[in-house]
Amino acid sequence: MDYATAMTLYMKCRREYELIEGECAVKLTPVREKQQALLQWMEAKAMSEGLKNVPVAGVGTGYWTTHLTATVANPTVFWDFVKQNEAFDLVETRASSKAVKSYIDGHNAPVPGVNFGQTQVFKVRAANVKDKEPV
Repeated sequence: MDYATAMTLYMKCRREYELIEGECAVKLTPVREKQQALLQWMEAKAMSEGLKNVPVAGVGTGYWTTHLTATVANPTVFWDFVKQNEAFDLVETRASSKAVKSYIDGHNAPVPGVNFGQTQVFKVRAANVKDKEPV
């Protein structure tokens, strides 16, 4: 096998995958809509009846759960509050991999306290061909 053959077969697999994925998305849409309608019905009924959970023997249990979100609307006000109150538990930190890479490239030194790694991955990009070969 050569690169041209392998890449041609790879692109054929990619197109076949995308075609199947598209067909699945189309088939799943009405199922998702029906599932969502049923969930909304159960939610409304359980809420009106004041139920915390709805056990159905041999089928499953409907229950309430709480999803939390917290976004920073004003970073300056937030950081001032955290520092003044020593409320560092309010903060989750992570390093920006692109900024760390840029720092390392610019300073030829690691960022203190950060583990940095990079991995090369081989990928295939399709040529800009208007008439793609059919699957």
